Amino acid sequence: MSPLILVLVVTLAVSPIILLLAARQNQKTKQKLKQIFLLLLILQLFLGLLGWESLPFSGITGFKLALDYPNAFLWLFFVITIVQIALITSNKHTAHVAATSLNFLNTFIIFASLIIISKILTIQIVSLASITTVFLNLTGNVVSLALVNKDKNLHIKK
Repeated sequence: MSPLILVLVVTLAVSPIILLLAARQNQKTKQKLKQIFLLLLILQLFLGLLGWESLPFSGITGFKLALDYPNAFLWLFFVITIVQIALITSNKHTAHVAATSLNFLNTFIIFASLIIISKILTIQIVSLASITTVFLNLTGNVVSLALVNKDKNLHIKK
């Protein structure tokens, strides 16, 4: 099975579970969602250390691409991720909402950055690390929305 298909399957499998968790409004569940979101953000930074050009442990890392091509704004993706980590460690709901909003902005930035860098290099920036980073970001959108959700009936809305 292709690693890209596996990442997609895992992302699709995790999303409904997160939405079910979001329907529970107790503090313990919200704390779990906060920890999951924090883990996703930390993993995105870790994946920046791996090769984004070819094989996971060779090639150009995500951080190197960010530094070598500043006009592609990949560096902004990593900076925003660090800001999100700082925000999510806060116990304030408004900080969590800000982290959620930044995650959606980061979704746009990661896609646009990878497209711009791919055009500059004239090769696709596709590796397990870069694709996993994208899907972690997409999963983070679901988790962060679940975290800031205040509607206990989320799972039964149509």
